[in-house]
Amino acid sequence: MKKCFAPLEGITGFIFRNTYHQFYGGIDVYYTPFISVNQTCTLKKNELSDLLPKNNHVPRLIPQILANNTDDALAYIRMIAELGYDEINLNMGCPSGTVVAKGKGSGMLRDPKALDLFLERLFCGLSSISHQPPQLSVKTRIGIRDLSESTEVLATITKYPFCEVILHPRLQKEFYKVPVHQDVVLSWQKELKVPLIYNGDLNTPRDIQEICQTFPSLAGIMLGRGLLWHPSLINNYVDSCNNNIFPSTCPQEDPQKLRCFHDTLFNRLLETMQEPNNVIHRMKELWFYMGCNYPDSAKALKAIKKARNIPEYQAAVRILLQK
Repeated sequence: MKKCFAPLEGITGFIFRNTYHQFYGGIDVYYTPFISVNQTCTLKKNELSDLLPKNNHVPRLIPQILANNTDDALAYIRMIAELGYDEINLNMGCPSGTVVAKGKGSGMLRDPKALDLFLERLFCGLSSISHQPPQLSVKTRIGIRDLSESTEVLATITKYPFCEVILHPRLQKEFYKVPVHQDVVLSWQKELKVPLIYNGDLNTPRDIQEICQTFPSLAGIMLGRGLLWHPSLINNYVDSCNNNIFPSTCPQEDPQKLRCFHDTLFNRLLETMQEPNNVIHRMKELWFYMGCNYPDSAKALKAIKKARNIPEYQAAVRILLQK
């Protein structure tokens, strides 16, 4: 079963991906944080850096785009394909209000007819890119406000030759606040003729085991926040979906390994990013998740959150990691 690392904007750029793979590994496919397609039809400097093959040292990387205009999407697909990528993922799942308001992400699910027309033009236009255009996969939610929308979303997706479907079985309005709708996964499995990847609430070894056993024909699983909370989550737990009983909580992280991971990531970000404040901001985003590994260190975690410069950040982290 394939194991995928979900993209998280502001965190899982190439420096994070390389560092995570060096220290923890176990992931077969990584996805870039979404590239938001616009009328400029040019990749920003940071987007290009994140895509360059020479910057990425992971088993497989699939770029993800956020789009609602066919011509613009095809222009970006062409640029990305020229970098050597043979698969691009279309994001139809992001629930962010600002993204949805622009008709992107899960906002694309709001108007099935418009989505159908967009996909028809997109796949027709792929042949103009090169003799060997990249394949398209899709990451999607099941609708906007009502579970009944799932049937029409599925019907639209099955009309087109996506090479793979990644399903997050929640509605846009639900964000991450309610349990996933596992019953929907069964209906999608029956209708789809392409591999299905499951995404959603895989935060403990038990979660992974139960999904593997409930849906044994899944092509893979995609984890995101669970790997930020517990970087070693994937290791030794999902290589087989047998009847062994896995723990319902994550084992304690190796503190020395976590410290080495942090220090290496922090130093690489400092070497690469021009603005130290951006480094601090990115590390604070990561500590929002990793902080759960230090349940008795509220004061030190608060000091990290309040750090205004590199020395203050380093001092706060030093106190936390010494514990």
